[in-house]
Amino acid sequence: MSKQQMEDVIGAVLNGEARRNALDFAAHLRSHGIPLAEAENYWEVAYNGKSVCFLMITGSGDAPGPWTIWSDQEPGSWVAWREDGTDRGAREIRPEDESVRETAWANLNRCASCGGECSPGKRKTVLGKAFDGLCSSALAFTDPDTEALNCAKRMVDARIRDIHLSAN
Repeated sequence: MSKQQMEDVIGAVLNGEARRNALDFAAHLRSHGIPLAEAENYWEVAYNGKSVCFLMITGSGDAPGPWTIWSDQEPGSWVAWREDGTDRGAREIRPEDESVRETAWANLNRCASCGGECSPGKRKTVLGKAFDGLCSSALAFTDPDTEALNCAKRMVDARIRDIHLSAN
C-alpha cells in the first residue's frame, strides 16, 4: 500500500464499527491539531514533537489487527501515571475514574517474547497497579470497542496535557 492519509487507509481497509471507531479516533487526534503524516499503515502520533501513541491500521485479523492503538514507551508513556501525583499526567486520571483504570487494565499488552528489548516482559505500574510480563508498549487497544476507544481518547488527552505542563 502506498502512503495515504489516515482516513483514506481507514476507509480502504476497515468496515462497520471498526471503521466508525477508527475514524472517530482520527477525528479526535485532529481536533487537538495533531498532524497525521501520510503513511502506509503505521503512525507515530506526536504532539509538539513528543510521542503520544502509536497506531496501526491493517484491516487484517492477524495480530495486531485490524487496527491497534499502542501507548508510548517510558518515560512519556501512559503506563507510569499514578494517582498519587508523582507524575503530572496522573492528575488527569482521577480516583473516581475506575472505569478508565479497569478498561486500561483489560487492554494490557503482554510480551510475546519477541526477542526485543522487553523480552521476556517487564514489571510495570499501569495507573497505580503493578503487572508482570508487559511489552515495551504496555497498553494495546486492538480493534477497540466504544468503551476502549473512549479510554484511549482520555489517555491521549491526559498525555497532551502532560506535554503542555512539561513545556512550562
